[in-house]
Amino acid sequence: MGLINESGPFVNVIAGEQLFNKHLTAVDLAKAMHVSNDAAYKLLRRSDWRISEMLAAGQFLKYNFFELFVTKKPNEGNSAEQLKAKEDELNTMKHKMELLEQENRYLKELVEMAKMKLKG
Repeated sequence: MGLINESGPFVNVIAGEQLFNKHLTAVDLAKAMHVSNDAAYKLLRRSDWRISEMLAAGQFLKYNFFELFVTKKPNEGNSAEQLKAKEDELNTMKHKMELLEQENRYLKELVEMAKMKLKG
């Protein structure tokens, strides 16, 4: 059995919420999972579920318990906000590049003046 750490998702809590939201009971879950009523009640009190238990309960409740263990991808979310953030970052980088190019021109002029001074 895989144990869930304190900060991880508690499948039993989510399953209980799903049962409540769908107006179902632990007895309904027991019938769907082909286990005794007592086993279903114990399962709802346990935070460490087997994969087969999550799969069977998920099929009955039409809920994917495995998504609790997957972190969200960085590209998920509001794409308009992400686009705005990237445009802001691009504008900042363009500004930095302009400043660096200007600094580079000044340094080249200083080098030329230093060369002239050494020659003369």
